[in-house]
Amino acid sequence: MSGFAGGQAKGTMPQKAVASNAPSRMKTVPIAQWRLTAEGAVQKSLDSGHSWQNALVSRDVAFRSLCSIKQEVWVGANAGALFHSVDSGQTWNQIQPAAANQKLTSDIVHIEFSDPAHGLISTSNGEVWSTSDGGQSWRRK
Repeated sequence: MSGFAGGQAKGTMPQKAVASNAPSRMKTVPIAQWRLTAEGAVQKSLDSGHSWQNALVSRDVAFRSLCSIKQEVWVGANAGALFHSVDSGQTWNQIQPAAANQKLTSDIVHIEFSDPAHGLISTSNGEVWSTSDGGQSWRRK
């Protein structure tokens, strides 16, 4: 799914995924849907958007952008605050994009990943940061 800033991502998505390809171990698990509230809270739904629960990412942070692809979720906020989950929001790690002695400190307004490795971050002052290794390293364009 492409990144977006605010609101709820729209589109047709399968609601369950197979957890194992072995016929005797077939199990379905819900695919999470994600959204940001107007107040900047991150929310997750496991029932096609019928109900939403707040994701506990970081206290006192109003998020402005969100992107999810498979089980990975990225959320960005003011002053370069960037958080990443690889397990559908069960755990979160704060990421500090930096390159050539420069750190991302501007407000993150857009996040977009084409796959779990390749992503772009856009900021309120026009900076664009990219990664090709899932956020392990960053490059300012």
